[in-house]
Amino acid sequence: MNKICNAKKNFAPLTPHLEIYKWQINMITSILHRISGVAIYTILILFSWLFCFNILWPECPMLSTINDILHSPFGKFGLTFCSFFLYYHILNGLRHLVWDYGRGFEVPTIQFTGLLILIFSIALTAMTSFILFF
Repeated sequence: MNKICNAKKNFAPLTPHLEIYKWQINMITSILHRISGVAIYTILILFSWLFCFNILWPECPMLSTINDILHSPFGKFGLTFCSFFLYYHILNGLRHLVWDYGRGFEVPTIQFTGLLILIFSIALTAMTSFILFF
């Protein structure tokens, strides 16, 4: 009984707190992959809903308002982020497929591919935005 009481007095958390960790590229890519997956799923549901709504009621005045919003600078900014999330999730998914084969687990390779995916995602997003909006 005494050992249990002493264990409770000397309790320390088993995992360090987040403030101890230094941010690394693999942490950022992991978090961003999860965020982009949720964003893509949400955007897909919204655009599917708008598409079905447009087919069922094409003369709805709300659709012209949504069209105006998507063509505004705010809408273009949002569509740019949508394309970034899509490109990032696809490229990082390809990296995960390579990992499924047991390749690329060395720390320098993980850091290099993570940085490469971020750079390519930004470049592809910039090219897509330039082609669509200019």
